[in-house]
Amino acid sequence: MVFGLQDLVQDLAAIGYIASLFMMLAGFGNGIGAGATSLISRYIGAEKKDGANNAAIHSAILSVAISLVLTVFFLLVLESLLKIMGASEVRGYAMDYSMTIFAFTAPILIPPIFAGAFRAEGDVKRATLPIAIAAIVNILDPIFIYTFGWGISGAALATGLAPFTGLFMRLYGIFVKKDTYLSYNRKDFHNNFKMCKDILVVGIPASLEHLIIASLVVIVNYMLTLISGSTAVAVYTAGWRIISLGLLPGIGIGIATIPVVGVAYGAKKYENIRTACRYSVKLGLISSIIVCILIFVFANQVAYMFSYSEVSFNLEPLIASFIQLMCLFIVCSIRCKCRKCIPRSWKRNDFLYFDYIQRICACIDMCIPIRICIQYGINWNLLWYAFRRFLRFCNRLWIY
Repeated sequence: MVFGLQDLVQDLAAIGYIASLFMMLAGFGNGIGAGATSLISRYIGAEKKDGANNAAIHSAILSVAISLVLTVFFLLVLESLLKIMGASEVRGYAMDYSMTIFAFTAPILIPPIFAGAFRAEGDVKRATLPIAIAAIVNILDPIFIYTFGWGISGAALATGLAPFTGLFMRLYGIFVKKDTYLSYNRKDFHNNFKMCKDILVVGIPASLEHLIIASLVVIVNYMLTLISGSTAVAVYTAGWRIISLGLLPGIGIGIATIPVVGVAYGAKKYENIRTACRYSVKLGLISSIIVCILIFVFANQVAYMFSYSEVSFNLEPLIASFIQLMCLFIVCSIRCKCRKCIPRSWKRNDFLYFDYIQRICACIDMCIPIRICIQYGINWNLLWYAFRRFLRFCNRLWIY
């Protein structure tokens, strides 16, 4: 609902600066959730229910501890980070939005980790339904923005409150109904630092993926600010949100493959690992091609949602061009997202670290043409060329 805000360009730019930091936060949650899924599913596959219960409790404790640390960290360094990112033009908007968002770090970060435990036990409904409910609750956006007149702070408040519903639903199932396969009772807990280490061994590399992408977004936002101010950042923010939606099928299929592979590995049924991987890549590729075609065909209609007002109508062709080009990224990235479930499932992170080194090299390769834009003037063709270089990198990952 952010496209309904009154000062659309400034608000979108502010959200664009904060989106990279929010991506880091969500990345920690999803990463630790992937680590919990991997560990718990291995215990389940080996038919060690006591170990699975203990691992689930350790993941819950870890989620609370990490959320508290990140809340304090972001609230303390937020203003300094915005200065470094070059958000001075929209600093007031960015501070209003970010202070509210990061005050809700715990309900944003904890649910994905509980969802990882549910996925490990095969309870897909309990893992995904709260996400859908939270998205529906996010319709509080227009109420806070228009009825109460809170503007961008209202949008942030609705975004922060929505995950509370998902968290409440998961906690209700675990501690009130107690109808889950895994048990979170005190008698099931046995302090084992190695379990925390096993979760982090998978979770930290998984989080690094989001951290690298978020770092790239910070760099690109800074360079776009130097090139064309908040307008360019607004275009990039709006367009990338659409591309992020297109990436969800591949991300979902990749995450869903982790418990399947983990159970097969724990049960020593290695042929099932090959079958699950091949099926996930095929399914992800088909869904991503469909999404890519839809985004390309309806790019102008999608762009209009972000630019229907009088002050932002000039953004429509820029946003449409951006998403028509970058929708190819959805197809290029699908195999990367599906194949990474294999090493995560049995703690083999050497493949992942190699993948992240390649991503960092791609960031550098992409930023050089953008720097030329800054030095010699605005050249959108050269800017698009930088994105094409990034797509070429994704193609190399496909071959890998």
